Amino acid sequence: MKDEAGFDLELWDRLAVGVAVLVTASLTFPFLGGRSLWLDEALSLQIAGSWEFIQAESNMWLYHVLLALWLKIGTSEWVMRSLSAVCAVATIPAMYLLARQLLGSHAARIAVVLLSINIMFLSYAQEARGYSLLVLLVTLSSHFFLRLLNGGRLRDGLAYSLLNGLAIYAHFFAVPVIGVQLASVVFMRKREVPWMLLVLSVLGTFALCLPLLILAPFDSAQVGWISEPDLRKVKRLFEELAGGKTLLYVVNIVIGWGLISVVKARKSPMSLDAQRTHAFLLLWLLAPVFAAWTFSHLVQPLFASRYLIICLPPTVLLLASGVARLPRAWARGIVLVAIAAATWPSADDPYRTREAWREATTYVLSQAESGDLVVFYAAVAKVPFEYYVAQAGREDLELLTPTEDPATYPSDNDQRVWLVFSHHLDKKSGTKGNRLPRAPGLELQTRLEEHHTLSREEKFKKIHVLLYEGGQPL
Repeated sequence: MKDEAGFDLELWDRLAVGVAVLVTASLTFPFLGGRSLWLDEALSLQIAGSWEFIQAESNMWLYHVLLALWLKIGTSEWVMRSLSAVCAVATIPAMYLLARQLLGSHAARIAVVLLSINIMFLSYAQEARGYSLLVLLVTLSSHFFLRLLNGGRLRDGLAYSLLNGLAIYAHFFAVPVIGVQLASVVFMRKREVPWMLLVLSVLGTFALCLPLLILAPFDSAQVGWISEPDLRKVKRLFEELAGGKTLLYVVNIVIGWGLISVVKARKSPMSLDAQRTHAFLLLWLLAPVFAAWTFSHLVQPLFASRYLIICLPPTVLLLASGVARLPRAWARGIVLVAIAAATWPSADDPYRTREAWREATTYVLSQAESGDLVVFYAAVAKVPFEYYVAQAGREDLELLTPTEDPATYPSDNDQRVWLVFSHHLDKKSGTKGNRLPRAPGLELQTRLEEHHTLSREEKFKKIHVLLYEGGQPL
């Protein structure tokens, strides 16, 4: 197929997808080993390393199973994170298929380019967590949902059920996307909906998820770290979806332009289809945010931007639609260049180094003596430290968490003790910047200050390391 100027549209489509794949790969794979693991990534490594842990951790179950298989290649930071990078690259053609189905080829080409330079997308493509996999699966799920509605074929219904099940096994926040899909049926004419196949597909999804509900029930402790959201968290979420504070205003203007253009269009069958499409995308963007906000205030705080990455595909699609509806090619070019220019300086931004465990562990190992005791104020903080100790091959240090038997605390006043502070503040106490420390570890620190001297102190990103040596304190 060719356009009015004689260009091969299919060639342009393949070229756009290919360029977007290359951009995504070039902005993810080279940086996978450049930053320290943070706590959640280390926990994923721990979970993937034990079938007992996998069974106990119901959320991200699919990701941890895949990671366990992936780690057969190796356990370096690069290898661990490369699974997410592969999922991100695979999301590009999936996004193209969905965008072409909803908005046409022109907007689909723009969508894959916009996705490939989106900072939120690239950030989670470089983390050993399941969010990149989640975006891939909800994008494919939505594609086959539309195929099911438009074609009513059994194979599309089977694919839709399977992808829904996989998405839920990847993360529970796939459920709001499925809810949006089913709710969007109200935008269609009732006689156009293949009701029987749709109902069977939903039942198939439920059947696939039964083992997850029975064998690995959800534990509220998995989200105990999340605090109730306020309007600042909502604003921060939309900034992340847009790709940054500056881009939020550009994205809002372009999306607004696209929506106004759709509303102003004449009531032709094509314009009505466009209105239904944009209603579906708006519902997908806003409904999960509203549901997470409401649930967080009424039941259990669940509002976290990483969970709401499920709203990234509709954000990109609405933005692509707005860009495609700009009246002049030069205007579309300026907007795309402006977005890329605002994104590029952040492609290797240090803010994605969440916690400097590599640097902190390297410092302790470089200064530690055989027989030193390393104590972690919060038990979970021991996990990433242990990873780097194992990578270094050190076995002469004793690692302790304050939740263990106090009788094991150092009784020898001459023993050197490293105290590691991280994740030790109670987020639900006090106010931001004035949190109270968690109870475990207070007794140990008191003992150390009574019988030891603080000889060294070093701070890393979100980690505080202190060395106490024997002798009376100063």
